[in-house]
Amino acid sequence: MSEEKLRSLEGKRLVFIGFGNSTAEMLLQIQEYEAQTGREIDYRIITHYPEASIRDPFTKFGSYDSVYRDINKPNLVKLAGDLDHINTSYSEAHQRRKIISGIINWEVEGNQVVATDRDGIKTVIPYDQIYTLTGYRQEPESLERMGIQVLDDTMGASAFDYDGEVQANPGAVERERVYPGYFGIGPLTKTVYNPNAVVIPGIQYQLNDLLTTLVIRAAEYKLRRQS
Repeated sequence: MSEEKLRSLEGKRLVFIGFGNSTAEMLLQIQEYEAQTGREIDYRIITHYPEASIRDPFTKFGSYDSVYRDINKPNLVKLAGDLDHINTSYSEAHQRRKIISGIINWEVEGNQVVATDRDGIKTVIPYDQIYTLTGYRQEPESLERMGIQVLDDTMGASAFDYDGEVQANPGAVERERVYPGYFGIGPLTKTVYNPNAVVIPGIQYQLNDLLTTLVIRAAEYKLRRQS
């Protein structure tokens, strides 16, 4: 955010839905601006993580993963609390009681967010601006119009090979499985097995396989034209 934008938010309340790296990046800017100017930009963060997870973001509790990513099993989309500046920003938000935990449902009513926790308790949060930073999701209808088979409507996960080639018949073998030469990359290919598809390092990682197959498909196409 520009300094002009930050200045316009002085004295206002922002509500962030979800506590991932997108939220963290905005908090860093707000907190730095407050430290430099001595002026306040109020905010609240709504998250599904329980209070125990918020108190100890490095630890997994029950069915909930840790708030911070596990660098031994890196999911680059999860909160990068292993980085000092993210951890410091998170700690400040927690200490200032800016995080509202355990929320399973939220709705906008006028200029308020009504957040309901797993015990059915509602918290009403007036706001000036709201940011729904809940991650990427492809619209199933858009994918289907492109001939891509959707495996999970909620997540938008679809049928791709490891190199991003679109699957025509999931479960089939050899050439019958794919649309030869039809590829997807980036958020389009996000699945539970490939959450990093939405971020640049994940895209770079996939490019090696995609370009290799692309060269093979180009050679195959030329040979078929010649035969």
